[in-house]
Parts: sequence; structure tokens; C-alpha cells
Amino acid sequence: MAVNKPWTGETEYLHGLSAVFLLLGPACNMTCRHCSQTPIKNTFCQQPDSELPEKVILFLKKWLSVKNGFFSRIYFWGGEPLLYWETIKRYILMFESRGIFPRQYRIFSNGLLLTKEIADFCNRHRVLFTMSYDAPNPVAVRNAVPSKENIEALLECKKRSVNFVFNALNDDPVRAFAMLEELFPETIVDMGLINVLSDIPKDIYTFREGQIERAIDALADDIIAGNDPYGNRYNFFVEKFISDDLFRREHFTTSPFPPCAPGVISLSFKFDGSIVRCHNDSRVISSIDDSCEEMLEKHRMVWEDLIPRKCFSCPVVSICRNRCPIGLFTEDGTEYVHCEVLRRIYGSVLRNRKKLTECEIPEYRDLRAEARKGEG
Repeated sequence: MAVNKPWTGETEYLHGLSAVFLLLGPACNMTCRHCSQTPIKNTFCQQPDSELPEKVILFLKKWLSVKNGFFSRIYFWGGEPLLYWETIKRYILMFESRGIFPRQYRIFSNGLLLTKEIADFCNRHRVLFTMSYDAPNPVAVRNAVPSKENIEALLECKKRSVNFVFNALNDDPVRAFAMLEELFPETIVDMGLINVLSDIPKDIYTFREGQIERAIDALADDIIAGNDPYGNRYNFFVEKFISDDLFRREHFTTSPFPPCAPGVISLSFKFDGSIVRCHNDSRVISSIDDSCEEMLEKHRMVWEDLIPRKCFSCPVVSICRNRCPIGLFTEDGTEYVHCEVLRRIYGSVLRNRKKLTECEIPEYRDLRAEARKGEG
């Protein structure tokens, strides 16, 4: 559903919804210096504060009946989801007993608690498991690294991916991709970008002079040289090129929603039935007691306050379109710190577009296309 279309009813809203996040809680067993999720509280609260209300379960059932096989995902989101593993298992089995079958469940985890038994359950119940693993130097930003046994367990997962974060302490994506593809063969590897928050140490986002540009250039050269066996590097660029192609300035200036469109293509439920602004946020803005029309309108009102007027003339707005509240941090009350980092990254992506689109990209095994087969 286009985010600026007039309301036409519950069925259209549910059909446009592609993801539901179930927010387990903030407990985590790792400290990441670049974490952009809910602040870590403890490792002891390993059960949600309450059970999912029946209304949420009925909402999921209605949503999936409207989707009728079209792509749909339910995320179990932390903190660290595997601290809540018994809850995840119980709900997946209960959902199945109630006829609730999304196309896919997803778990995004640090992997420290991953076992082959968990991998086996994931394989039997359509769970895509993503492990975060910073590279090439994981201990520069986190206090623990998945063990050999954790890595072996991930490789048992039929649907799996690995995610690392490009930041000033891990600023060599060529080495990062090479290292992770060796550790995790035949695995989707994604490069995320640092979110500059007010509580993130400055050394995480203070890149060496010219390093962002050198890193993105080297990544493009790596693709052209044929060092991209699974298309992981190329996918990073292609996603940005698609965003650039689809950008419509009029839509950007009139629609309040960011590209990820919380409230339109995703909803994030706490276990008490309340709905938060997005899965990396804690601001409650709606609840399961609201109608779909009310859910959409309450999200729209929140995001409308964040329309970034000063972004309209930015040279990389076609890729960025960033109006995410977690990145709205300034050091001197003027420009968002996040903007300076993203402008350099996305500017380098656009500068490499001509080179990547005009040359012949060596063949690679497209793991993403393989993963999408049968997903609707």
C-alpha cells in the first residue's frame, strides 16, 4: 500500500503489511559499543512481561489470511532473542496449532547461545536466523565473539545470514566480506551502516580522513575483479541503486513516512499488546485495541513531526531519505552527526554507480535469489 494513498479499508492495510515484530524484551548477554537497540538492562529477565493478548493472536491470523501466501514475516526481536528461546519455541508451536503460518520467522541474534538443537528447530519451522558478527576485528566493538560451536550451528541453519556493521573501528569491508565468507561459506553476508546515536563513543564514527571513500571504492573494485562469489558485495550497491531509481522528490516531501515505513509495512508489538514506533524504539503510540485505520493514523502523526525539511537539497537524499529518530543527534545543535557519515558513504556509492553499471559483472551464485524461492 502506498503510504500517501487515501484510506480504503482494513483489507488493503493488512495486505500491505509485510512484517510484524514481537518485542520479547531488552535482556542481552553481550555489550556492543555501536548498539542501536533498546538499552541493555540485564541478562536475567528472560520472559516477556506478559503473554500476548488474544487480540494480537487473532490479528495475526486475520493478517495472514488476507496475505494468502504472499510474503509475510514474523520477527522475534530482542535484546538477545535466544535469551527468550523457550518463549519463541512455545509461540511458534502455538501459532501453528492455531493455523498461523507466516511465510517466514526471523531471528536476529549475536549467536552466543546458538546450538545445533536450535538450528534444527529453525529448519523445521521456517526460521531465517541472522547472526551479527563484526569484522575484520569483532572485539573492537563487542565484548564477546561466537564460538566455533556457535558458528557450526549457524551453518546447520538452512536459511541463514550474517550481518556486520561498517564503522570507524571496522572500516575495511573488503577484508570483512572475505573473512566472513571464509568463516560462513555459502551464507548471505550483509553490511550494515553505523547509526550515530548520542550515547555511541566518538571513535566508533570518527573515520580516518578519506577512509570511507577508499573503502567503498575498494568494494566496487572487488566486485569487478570477480571477488564476489555469492553477490554479497554487489547486493550492498544494488539496494542503494534501486532506492535511487525509485526516489520521487514530491513523494518524499509529502509523505511523512521513512523508507522502512513503520505502521505501513511493519508493526511492532510489545507483549502487552501495545504498539511502539518501530522495533528499535520504545515509544508507545498505539495498541491492539485500535482499528487498522487508527494504527495507521497514529503512526502518520508521529512521523509527520520528523519530516526533515533540511534534507530536501541534500545530494544523497535519493538513497538516504533518513528520518529515523534513533539517528537524530547533533553535537553542536546544527547538523545531525549521522548526516555527515551517510553523505560520505552514499556519495561514494553514487560515484561508483557508473563504473558498476557499465562494466560486465562477473557471474556469482545468487544466494538471495535461492533464499527467495518458495517465499511468495
